[in-house]
Amino acid sequence: MFGIDQLHPIFVHFPVAFLTLAAGTALWWVLTGGSVARQMTALLLTAGFLGAVAAYYTGDDMADAFASRPAVKLLVERHEDFALYTLVASAAAAGAFIAACLAQRSADRKGFDGPNRRLSVRLLCAALALLTAALVGYTGHLGGLMTWSTELNRPAAAAPAPATGR
Repeated sequence: MFGIDQLHPIFVHFPVAFLTLAAGTALWWVLTGGSVARQMTALLLTAGFLGAVAAYYTGDDMADAFASRPAVKLLVERHEDFALYTLVASAAAAGAFIAACLAQRSADRKGFDGPNRRLSVRLLCAALALLTAALVGYTGHLGGLMTWSTELNRPAAAAPAPATGR
């Protein structure tokens, strides 16, 4: 009854949601230095990275299925490039937050100050999360243009004739 030929439109929602939320919780960590915010951000970034992997590897099938659309011809390479940048940035951000979680655990055991008390560490980690959110937003914007832009998907023959100036 309901067939889903392409998995890419399903998987893209996970990195968009998780990586965007992670930017918010990263800012929360910058402001409060609390361990809950740090751990939540690490979890969201990891889930977002895994969703980005799934979205990235299902994107080729989607591009092949819609290769004849003018917008896809125009934007698919840029979309793929920014999807890869998003994938790399989300891996780096998740790694940074996981490292911060491990460093805090080690610092707590040894009685030292960990990343929760160091604003510079929190700012660096948050910058990675914000960069990742910006990249996933732009990648999604390009995907949305390929999917929904009536202007870009209009065949060249159907485009309105230019005004002659009379």
